[in-house]
This record gives sequence, structure tokens and C-alpha cells, in this order.
Amino acid sequence: MDNLEKFIENNRESFDNEEPSIEHLENFKSKLNTKNKVIIKRSFIFKAAAILIITAITSLIAIKSYEINYKNDTNKQMTLSDVSVEYKEIESFYKNDVHIKIEELKSLTCKVEESQKTMIFDEISVLNGVYNNLQKELLSNPNDKRIIDAMINNYQIRVELLDKVITHLKKNC
Repeated sequence: MDNLEKFIENNRESFDNEEPSIEHLENFKSKLNTKNKVIIKRSFIFKAAAILIITAITSLIAIKSYEINYKNDTNKQMTLSDVSVEYKEIESFYKNDVHIKIEELKSLTCKVEESQKTMIFDEISVLNGVYNNLQKELLSNPNDKRIIDAMINNYQIRVELLDKVITHLKKNC
């Protein structure tokens, strides 16, 4: 490289005698302008990326919040009376009927072994548990006719069970 440098220094005047063309300067200026556009595009991309990141974080927070609230809602229940006035009357009728029959069963003076009473009330408790699960299902599917029918059927089963037990006990007294 030393030889090349010496050659350029010795012949410097022959290298500096020409000027670049006007087109060259215009091309140079246009390239400078495109760099500004690229910088503007990059800043737009960074802004868009920042917005997407903020949206993603906000969405994750919202989803977690919903999950927390949903877990808290698992203990909530919906009754038939929450569905309509007609179902409210049906529910009220069956609740009252079940209550009357349980009181009648408790008041029977026949000799009924405690184990039999316990078994009967355990069966009623199981049916109550099934009903509570149906209430939770109704909360997530409020217009599902199958759930509503299952709830009414649960009341009917309780009434029939209590009727049969009371009738049987009365016959044996």
C-alpha cells in the first residue's frame, strides 16, 4: 500500500481536476431523503410494536382478572325463581311441599329407628346436593330447558320419596 499512497500523493492534481455531475448530487440528496423515510418508518414500527405489547399485557391482565372472578363465582347459584315468574311459583310450591313432608316425617310418633331416619335424611341431603349442582349449572346456562327440567324433577323425586316413606310408616304404625 505504500506504493499506492505515494502514487496518489505524487499525482494528486490529476485526481482533483473533475467535479461530480449534477445527477450525482441529486441522487445523493434523494438517498438522504430515503434514509429519513426509513427512520420515520422505523419509528412508526416501534410505536406499533409498543401498542401491540401494551394491548397484549392488558389482555393478559383482563383474562387473569376474569379467571379470578370466575373462580369466585363457582359458589354462586341460580334458582328457578331467577329464570321466570312461572318457575318461581313452581319452585315455591315444591319447596313448601318438601318442607311440609319433612315436618310430617319428623312428627310421626311411630317407632322408627334412628338409623332409618338417618338414612332417609341422608338421601334427602344427596338430592339437595344434586339440586345445588344443578343451580350452579343453571348459572352458566340460564335458559337451558334440560337443567330447569332436571331441577323440577329433583323436587318431584324428593316429594315422592317423602310420600312413600310417610305412607309406609303410617301403615306400619
